[in-house]
Amino acid sequence: MHAIIRAPYVLITKVFTEIKSILGSFRLSIMAISKRDWLIIISLFIIVLFPRGLMLGRWTYIEGTTWIERSDNFRGGLISGNFEETYQMTHPGVTTMWISTIFYSLGVIITGNNLSSVDILVIEQMGHVLVVSMLTILIYALLVKVFNRTVAILSILFIAFDPYHILLSRLIYHEALVASFLMISILTIYLYLKDGKTKGYLVLSGMSAGLAFLSKITTFLLIPFIPLLILIFRMNLFSKRRNIKKKNIKKVIKEIVIWILCAFFIFFVLWPAMWVSPQNTVSKLGSASVGVMSGSLYVYNETLSTPSIFYYFTRLPFLITPIVLIYAVVTFLYLLISLKKKKNSFGLIPALIILIFTLYFVTIMSFSPKKTTWYILIYNVVMDVVAGLGLYLCVGYIFSNLKSIYTHLNSFISSKKVQKIFALSLIFLSITPQVYSSLPLCPYYSLYHNPIKATFFGTGEEYYGGNGEGLGDAARYLNKKEDARNLTVALGEGWVSNLDIFFDGNTTTVENAMSPNTDYIIFYRKQYLRGYDPELVHNYIETMEAEYIVRIRGMIFVWIYPRSTISFSNRDISVSNRNPLAGENVTITVLIQNLGDESETAIVRIYDGDPNEGGEVLAQDITITIDPYKSSTVSTIWNATPGQHKIFITAENVDPIKAVTSFDNAEIELDVK
Repeated sequence: MHAIIRAPYVLITKVFTEIKSILGSFRLSIMAISKRDWLIIISLFIIVLFPRGLMLGRWTYIEGTTWIERSDNFRGGLISGNFEETYQMTHPGVTTMWISTIFYSLGVIITGNNLSSVDILVIEQMGHVLVVSMLTILIYALLVKVFNRTVAILSILFIAFDPYHILLSRLIYHEALVASFLMISILTIYLYLKDGKTKGYLVLSGMSAGLAFLSKITTFLLIPFIPLLILIFRMNLFSKRRNIKKKNIKKVIKEIVIWILCAFFIFFVLWPAMWVSPQNTVSKLGSASVGVMSGSLYVYNETLSTPSIFYYFTRLPFLITPIVLIYAVVTFLYLLISLKKKKNSFGLIPALIILIFTLYFVTIMSFSPKKTTWYILIYNVVMDVVAGLGLYLCVGYIFSNLKSIYTHLNSFISSKKVQKIFALSLIFLSITPQVYSSLPLCPYYSLYHNPIKATFFGTGEEYYGGNGEGLGDAARYLNKKEDARNLTVALGEGWVSNLDIFFDGNTTTVENAMSPNTDYIIFYRKQYLRGYDPELVHNYIETMEAEYIVRIRGMIFVWIYPRSTISFSNRDISVSNRNPLAGENVTITVLIQNLGDESETAIVRIYDGDPNEGGEVLAQDITITIDPYKSSTVSTIWNATPGQHKIFITAENVDPIKAVTSFDNAEIELDVK
């Protein structure tokens, strides 16, 4: 009994000892790095950082401002000592909020708390960019040990210019962190199992898993995978010489327990909510995990139809660039040949491990109705690494075959200088398409379309409603206006905060679009494509020319209109009989309001049919004057003719200049027997 009670204490003590050992080893490893290796590390860091750090603060996605607010609350909980406030969301996104908190605090120290909303956005985005870039370099260091330096460099170059990885690295969001922590955890556990001696890798794998758990609850999928991996390696379960002994079983259990302890040690230490209310915090996460599997539909770039269980698998080839797909296929063929020959070829085991984990992760995620390709960024990272291995294999294969085919050129081909030039040329030709796939999109990496998919299946642009792209540009246009700080702009409720962070003036929801206090109305792409606010969309987008349009790569994302001071809607049209008989006289009346602070003189026209399609004029050029904030009625008598009719009514200011901001139209349907 005493031994049982003492066991956890002994394990925790060992964990602390290993962490201390890791820190010591890390210091020695840093000191042992050669100048050449430092040059490679610094160069790769700059390459990774470059596309991610360009033009930050130009836009933010729909949840970006929400995570800024959550980070503010997280920071407030830390400062006030109300640590329960550090639980903000079921994701739980703790790593995201820690990064935002740290870099916001640094910004305040540097600027003296003189930060605008855009400054805060840029600082927190840069924080995430720097952290993800550093984690990517750590992945490089691990890949050097797992494969070799060349494979590691090629893999990082593919990751550096992966459009989706760049996109999610720049957002105040957790998916890039999730992918990085998952990759680090898997690579380090492989190195531990391969080495068998360096327990630091086991501890580092557990700690990385803990950081992944703090980032998103779906990463708890590591818990069955890593222990099973330890079991398979230690017991040699796929070998004829299985090592299922009591002593070995104890070792496996001990390693699994250490890994889990390290993970939950980090999970506990870095989340203050766990210090004061662990049971309540874990309970909320438990409820959230159920929600992940039963949550509402959440699909980007698609229509609102319910995604099938094959949603992810049908999109996997198109989430990566064509060049990555080509070299990934090379690696797949290499792995299949190696497995068929039962040969433990170079990189076989680690490549299989990361691919099997990715397949397992994507499969489990496929059972959730809440889907978006952002949730499986680990797939992109793994495929970039697999492509790096494939490119390395291609270079080696070409050299070996050239030597055997052209024996008379053997001495020439054997020249190290020639080999380097050839290898670098092939690498350059392979990496260039990856760079071209991403950099021209800056800062809107979300608009990447795989050219293979675009050629055979279309880009899907007609379904893409946008995630906030273009609203920063719209705000910058409005900020140039005179007295911009006193302007009020109305737009869809889901996008108010995305504009507000960039706009110097005031914002309100679309429900207040026709309020006298509103100066401009903004329509966003999703609002138009999904049929939100159809009456407003019809009265403005489908009828009038916008004052300003934001186009990105040929797609319209934002329409900006000055609010019309003359206002009426379908509800303001009345008729003496909605179902008249042929030959009956029908009185058509419309109530027109003046929402401005000056008198308006308007010309009213009534048509039977769309005037843009040759509708018949029923009443032409009726002139009315309406006092400020008052209304007036216009009527006409129509002799009904048989059939279905649409009665269109238009009104605009008599002054063509004022008509730009003083107009409206509406329609009503009549069925004449």
